[in-house]
Amino acid sequence: MTVHGAALTGDALSLPETVRRFYSDWSVVSPMAIAAYFSPDAVLQTPLLEAPLLGAPAIAGQIEIFRARFENVDVEILAMASSGQTVLCEHLWRYQLTRGKKFQLPMQASFTFKQGEICVWRSYFDPRVLTGNVDLGES
Repeated sequence: MTVHGAALTGDALSLPETVRRFYSDWSVVSPMAIAAYFSPDAVLQTPLLEAPLLGAPAIAGQIEIFRARFENVDVEILAMASSGQTVLCEHLWRYQLTRGKKFQLPMQASFTFKQGEICVWRSYFDPRVLTGNVDLGES
């Protein structure tokens, strides 16, 4: 198995480095490439979801719908800590909507890994900042 070019034997990325690459890829790669970070049985939980998303295909679909609203996405990592298979990350998302509006959204995330892949991603943020700037009903 490989995680973005690093075989999981010998030269595997550290889990914090995997999280760094995961966030940096949001600005340059396709939603399907971003979804490749997840295990097949991964779980995504955010304040915007009524129930967690289950499975990499469902997460990929959600990322594709979400990412289509933005001309540009940039993530600045502010702080990171890891222990065992868990990485905690404080970060700032900078968005530019396809219609030009720009805004920032501070977040905290918890990642749990299994065999080098993200199996649980919990994202914590004030959803009012996002919903106040983006019509999530848009397609």
